[in-house]
Amino acid sequence: MVVSALATLGLVAPATAAAGGPRHGKPPVIKAGAASRSVLPLVGGARDYLRAGLPSEQDAISPGVFVREWDDGRVAVGNGDSVSHWVHDDVRVRALALSDFRGRHLTVLLSADLYMIFRADADLIRKKVAARLPGVRLDVLVGSTHNHHGPDTAFDVNHSWYEEMTDQAADAVVDAVHRLRPARLRVGSGKHWFGMDDGDPQVIDPSMNVLQAVGTNKRTIGTVVQWNNHPETTLGWAPPADLTAECAVLGWQGDECHAEGRYFTSDYAGVLSRTIARRTGAEALYFVGALGHLVGPGGANVWEVDRRHPLGNQFHPPPGAAVPGGNGFTYTDKNFRRAVVIGEQAAAAALKIVEHGEWLRDAGITLRRQPFYSRLSNIGFRVLLVVDPETGFTQLGHVPPVAYNCPATGPTTDATCRSDALGSDVGPPCVYHYTDTRNARRGATLDRPAHLRLGGMVTGVRP
Repeated sequence: MVVSALATLGLVAPATAAAGGPRHGKPPVIKAGAASRSVLPLVGGARDYLRAGLPSEQDAISPGVFVREWDDGRVAVGNGDSVSHWVHDDVRVRALALSDFRGRHLTVLLSADLYMIFRADADLIRKKVAARLPGVRLDVLVGSTHNHHGPDTAFDVNHSWYEEMTDQAADAVVDAVHRLRPARLRVGSGKHWFGMDDGDPQVIDPSMNVLQAVGTNKRTIGTVVQWNNHPETTLGWAPPADLTAECAVLGWQGDECHAEGRYFTSDYAGVLSRTIARRTGAEALYFVGALGHLVGPGGANVWEVDRRHPLGNQFHPPPGAAVPGGNGFTYTDKNFRRAVVIGEQAAAAALKIVEHGEWLRDAGITLRRQPFYSRLSNIGFRVLLVVDPETGFTQLGHVPPVAYNCPATGPTTDATCRSDALGSDVGPPCVYHYTDTRNARRGATLDRPAHLRLGGMVTGVRP
């Protein structure tokens, strides 16, 4: 996963910043464009099943449209089961392209409704973007929402699907670039607690940071929201829907007949993006940030918010507040309606924050990298990164990363670290490598969690 794009971009304004439009007569200072694509697996070369009647936002228990088999064969659910057969809602990748008004260099934020995207796999997306936009100077910052119910991108990857996903991601970036138009940026920062809980110790950061690109015609182009909450509202939950017909098709009997971990959904993060898109008419990207011990919806009180039952202190339901999903559920029980309520309220909070935010004037976009090595001490990850000579893949992610062995003590540099050339050597500390195509030097960014060769991208907006 990458460091949150808003924190990386440094586009955070105080919650008390002046509201209102930009000064009259100020010329547009940037260009912006946004686009999105579905990254769900294909059936018959298409995703027509999305038009087969997905569950309504009021439905608390349906796992979604049943799919017997995918074009690419078995597709596991990230952090779920090894098979998937239901689609509750769309899973998408979204892009927001930004440039200075002269368009000499582009920065693109890319957010996927997926579990995680590793460094080498993010590089594949960037490579495909470069092939589609030859001669265009741009940096693509790749992130994922850490959604636990999308197609698996980490430990049980369907590599044919992953290639299709990276094509969709690259196409979304290209579409966003082609839609660049004059715009202004506004930013805001506030706090939102609703739907958040943590393990022990309780350490929760409710900060919500919002960036919005608004065209000079006053139409929103794209919104970016950064908040710190795991999208795992229904993780580990078996929807109590009648699946008799579907299980008969699959030959499942008894305890085997269930949908737990076998459906695709974008969780509350997708609801947040779709809700903002409906209200603004433009794409909305979501990024997670600091997640503490296990900050997520589990254990949090969630209720149907309305005028008579407001958010209040955001932790305790007002007397008489309705339970998401209705009878049979409690304020802390898992269900699909709960995810909708959390996403809708987060979207409302984000729009309120940016509405009272600050317009950036005379902004310029800059980017720099600082490469460094970081030790990979997790022996389990090191074993997973051994390349299988029969398949050409590792057991982690899609594209095999180049690993490095570095000295246990002393400086770790290009001169002291030795590449394993995609071999099976998992000796002393390993690091990963990528090529910075723009500057033709080695480095990496925080797409990968590990003794990595990291290049922590820092992009800033100069007010």
